[in-house]
Amino acid sequence: MLQGRVLTRIRMFANFQPVIRSIAMASHLSLFLVAGILMDPGENGSGRSGDPGGAMGTILARLQQVATI
Repeated sequence: MLQGRVLTRIRMFANFQPVIRSIAMASHLSLFLVAGILMDPGENGSGRSGDPGGAMGTILARLQQVATI
C-alpha cells in the first residue's frame, strides 16, 4: 500500500517536472524579450543598468522548489 503511493508520487513528479521546467523557460525567455524591447538606450547610447533575468531566475527557482515538495 505504501509502496503504491510512493510509486504514484514518483510517476506524478516525473510527469510534471518537464512541464514546470518548460513553463519556467518560456517565462524567462519572454521576460528577456520584453526587457529587450522596452529597454531605453538613453542619451549616450548605453542601456539602463539592472538585471531582470536575475530576479526572474530567483522567482522561478522558488517556484520549482515548491513544485518538488
